[in-house]
Amino acid sequence: MAIITSLLATPVAAAERSFPETGNAVSGAFLDFFEANGGVDIFGYPRSGEIDLAGRRVQYFQRARFEWWPENPAAFQVQLGLLGDEVGGARSPATLTPDPNRRLFAETGHSIAGAFRIFWEMRGGLTVFGYPIGPEMEERGRTVQYFQRARFEWHPANPPAYQVQLGLLGDEQISAGRITIPATRSAATNAAGSPGWLVVSTDIGGPFFLMRPNGTETRRLGNGIDPSLSPDGARVTYTVEDGPAPGLYAMNVTDGSTTRLIEGRGLRGPLFSPNGQEIAFYQRSDCLRRLSSSRYVDDSCFQVRVAPVAGGSDWLPPGQDLYSHAPTWSPNGQRLIFRDEKGLATASRSESARSIGPFDPLVQTPIWSPRGGKVAVARNQNWTWYEVGVVNDDGARYTQLTRSPAFADRPWSSQSPAWSPDGQQIAFVSDRDGAHRVWVMRADGSDAHRVSDLVVNPRGARERLIHWGGG
Repeated sequence: MAIITSLLATPVAAAERSFPETGNAVSGAFLDFFEANGGVDIFGYPRSGEIDLAGRRVQYFQRARFEWWPENPAAFQVQLGLLGDEVGGARSPATLTPDPNRRLFAETGHSIAGAFRIFWEMRGGLTVFGYPIGPEMEERGRTVQYFQRARFEWHPANPPAYQVQLGLLGDEQISAGRITIPATRSAATNAAGSPGWLVVSTDIGGPFFLMRPNGTETRRLGNGIDPSLSPDGARVTYTVEDGPAPGLYAMNVTDGSTTRLIEGRGLRGPLFSPNGQEIAFYQRSDCLRRLSSSRYVDDSCFQVRVAPVAGGSDWLPPGQDLYSHAPTWSPNGQRLIFRDEKGLATASRSESARSIGPFDPLVQTPIWSPRGGKVAVARNQNWTWYEVGVVNDDGARYTQLTRSPAFADRPWSSQSPAWSPDGQQIAFVSDRDGAHRVWVMRADGSDAHRVSDLVVNPRGARERLIHWGGG
């Protein structure tokens, strides 16, 4: 395992851009390269500040490692590290017959074709990605191809512009312990080293509070339902049901000023998009449930909606059923996952809703990891209590993270999970020591510890009791 240490200098004294999603910033020549070659869509968010690795100044991103080579000509002083070589490894070339649709590289004996070739040629080519070091292949159920500096992945369910994506090689190196990122201090980091803030709802429609992830700096913000934070931590969105002005609201955290974005009753579960420009939520309405060809009963239906924060027409993800609720955004803001009558479903602005994973109506309050790949859920256990777990974002392979003691007289209940902005921790509400309070654990379920004495009063399966945002 390589140990890397912080550096004081930057490659070039220049502009800086902060990313509250991870609490890190990009500056100088690294920022110039980042913005000129696709930004977050290509490289993901920064996972470290500028650090030293084996005598070379580098910075880790979700999908790449930037390296500073001052001895090179100016156009080549920023390069991507050879993460593809380090993680994927070169493979022996296969014997290829001539094919005008494939581009062969004599340097490695491998070729590229189709969507991977188009992406390689249009998004940076050799300078950004390096040569292909292996063929297209199946890896964990997905078509991938390794390059010297990247792994291309095929995501056919995404909109066309996002069907080819780079694999999270930077995250994978960090998660596997191949490197250790030193703790950094920033405006989004509290005294305990955890980024961002928690907003906690103590009762449905009742007071909600802002606090640091270690429970310090707690202060009351207002009253409402299902509060959640914007990515930069500057605003809270919530809904109001009772009183003369029901609707969807946004509050400025600094001065407490509020704006009603949408008026109406039955609005729930609002969440800002990753860029802070839209809010996904759902709305309850009265409807009839058909029991047979001639028999109907009164029921409550739910529909997921998305509204622009700046005003304008909202839109409904197409194809959702009559019981769709609790939407959560993908890290790139292109898709939503939500609960419907069968379990988890996904949709986008242009793609109709489809079920993902097995039939499982027991999962509630899904929340997509900011690192991608996982969705945290609360799962009803025997209609008596809840446990927190994660599923892959294709709906497969549920892993339970919290666990009540076997044969307990009163099982613990753990619910309403919320990811930290860096995707390394999960906050949740649990009554394991008596009253329901706020707890935090690592993303693998270890090191669960209570962080606040604030008492929470859960009232229903669908409410969001806690959310973790940047800033």
